[in-house]
Amino acid sequence: MSKIGVDIDEILSETVQTFLGFYNARHGTNFVLDEIIEYSFSRQFGISLEDEKRAIHEFFVSDEALHIPTLAGSIEAIQALSKENKLYAVSSRPTELIQSTTAWLNLYYPKCFTDVVLTNSHFDSTKTKSDVCRSLKLDIFIDDQIVFAEDCAQVCSVVYLLNKPWNQTSFSVDNIVRVMTWADILRKIDNK
Repeated sequence: MSKIGVDIDEILSETVQTFLGFYNARHGTNFVLDEIIEYSFSRQFGISLEDEKRAIHEFFVSDEALHIPTLAGSIEAIQALSKENKLYAVSSRPTELIQSTTAWLNLYYPKCFTDVVLTNSHFDSTKTKSDVCRSLKLDIFIDDQIVFAEDCAQVCSVVYLLNKPWNQTSFSVDNIVRVMTWADILRKIDNK
């Protein structure tokens, strides 16, 4: 049995696409997923960090956030993994979103996660994902951002980096493995 940390946004949920629709509708913009080449909406949208924080908070407390679609293959994969492993949902979301995050996870992934940990590390670096990996003694981590993958690779034996438009730069850490789908992740964990 392995202890596996699983990021939420863009690993379990199609958060960016849903957020873009929410943001575009409220601000008269037309941002699309393929244009998001870095995971910083303030830089991508040309807005301040405070405006980014405000927009993210407004999105996550809206009714739309409870209905963020799941990522293709994630439900089946998480259900399969949870049968023989301990899974932990670990996200850089702001800590005040624990209730809405847990409600979403319980809706789509009931009884699959041992715990849910929000680090707020997208905006604050005092608690990192590697801190969580260390404290939970995680063996494996699954993420979509290179900075978090490299951070967790310091602690976990392997980190799976799910391919996204914003993680196309190279990385030099040997225990990070780029994957394309949840089926790839399952195959690699089964063959580990």
